[in-house]
Amino acid sequence: MQEISAKIIKDSIGSHGVRLTTFQVRVPKFLLAELNTHRVFSRSYNSSRAIPGYKIRNQVVADPYTPIYWGKNKPGMQALSDLSGFKLAVAKAIYKSSALSAAAHHWCLDKIGLHKQHLNRIVEPYMMADGVITGCDWDNFFD
Repeated sequence: MQEISAKIIKDSIGSHGVRLTTFQVRVPKFLLAELNTHRVFSRSYNSSRAIPGYKIRNQVVADPYTPIYWGKNKPGMQALSDLSGFKLAVAKAIYKSSALSAAAHHWCLDKIGLHKQHLNRIVEPYMMADGVITGCDWDNFFD
């Protein structure tokens, strides 16, 4: 199972007392949009355009990103309760099936020669992104 991870790789306090921290992170690719809303960070992630299609497809087939929390739908931006029982089992099966379907479409487009700048976008919901994030103002992010 793909897991979110963060590890501090550099932490220092400058001569003016400002703390600068750099994390090495592994996050689901779709979370990059959320992370990018915090403009106080410097960040760099691996690019879907730089990785050969077959490598991404193999990762998606072998170990696609899947949610660790399966929230029940409700109005608003966040779920407050979990899916359970049969509905949870069906949701997990459909999600896995959608990853395999995306990988199959990815393979077909790869075989006809579509460039990875477009090709790899198909499987991004099931990919992880590796990168580094550096910042000195983390309060809003952790709130």
